[in-house]
Amino acid sequence: MMYDLILRSAKIVTSANIFEADLGISNGKIVKIGNIKEKAAAERDCKGLFVLPGVIDMHVHFRDPGFPEKEDFFTGSCAAAAGGVTTVIDMPNTSPPTLTCAALEEKRKIAAKKSIVNFGFYMGLSHDNLDEIREAKNIAGVKIFMDQLPAIC
Repeated sequence: MMYDLILRSAKIVTSANIFEADLGISNGKIVKIGNIKEKAAAERDCKGLFVLPGVIDMHVHFRDPGFPEKEDFFTGSCAAAAGGVTTVIDMPNTSPPTLTCAALEEKRKIAAKKSIVNFGFYMGLSHDNLDEIREAKNIAGVKIFMDQLPAIC
């Protein structure tokens, strides 16, 4: 097999242990972990360096749309990637808030153009959007905006 990249002698971190091995990468995916005899288009000596699984940040506020000057999907995802985060799940308190399927799809379009990491979304629950939440596809969860719900006595 021909690899695009081999990381040599890396300390591989799994949920069970840490061990030293080579990682063979093809088409952006790890395809072999172990003692790799073959050569690759590129190789890196990773002796003493750790290779960890990508981190998922389940609670980010990228403020896009509405307040991209604070942070948008490009700047936020670049910061995430620099810290080893491969997936972010964005909260719904943007402008407009993500309370409808239309707002959710608009955020998906923005993120698809700007994000350099994988992404997902929460939808917000307000006093009148339960039907929208029922129709929403592929959301990580629902954020309850307490100030937008009717008072419970």
